[in-house]
Amino acid sequence: MIRRGAQMSLSLAAIAFAAVSGLAEAGGITISTAAGDKIITLEALKERYERPDAIPFPKNNPYTEEKEKLGKKLFFDPRLSRSQIVSCATCHNPSLGWSDGLPKGVGHGMEPLERRSPPVLNLAWALSLMWDGRAHSLEQQALMLITAPQEMNMTMDDVVDRLRMVPGYRELFSEAFGETDS
Repeated sequence: MIRRGAQMSLSLAAIAFAAVSGLAEAGGITISTAAGDKIITLEALKERYERPDAIPFPKNNPYTEEKEKLGKKLFFDPRLSRSQIVSCATCHNPSLGWSDGLPKGVGHGMEPLERRSPPVLNLAWALSLMWDGRAHSLEQQALMLITAPQEMNMTMDDVVDRLRMVPGYRELFSEAFGETDS
């Protein structure tokens, strides 16, 4: 027996399939713009949304396996928060589509936040980050959330001091970024 919600989803999927099939048969769709109507073919749409060949990385922070290993450890480490119970993965849980599944996020001290926690999947292609677009890189966004009083409520000095005390982090940072002075 199919539940009503599942039946509706199947119906919507069938409508979407029919629409795409009709698009292919009709040769395209018409989009109205200020400059006039424009016909876009299915092939043009596929090209526009084709999966990129590679993940873009900042020139000043290229990808390495060592950075990936360090980043994963930091992402799941609650020691980056003042309370030591909140990690990045608390609000961006891989099991919940890289979000938290809540209508509004929960921040430092279990206080509700003003917005929901957006998924972090595919953000390498984002042009701006945060709900209001004030972060221009993933690196900047991460620092903003760690230091925001309502989020993880840390200072970067406190983060560095705390991580210095954790066995293994010094090695991971050294492997990822070369020798460090402390």
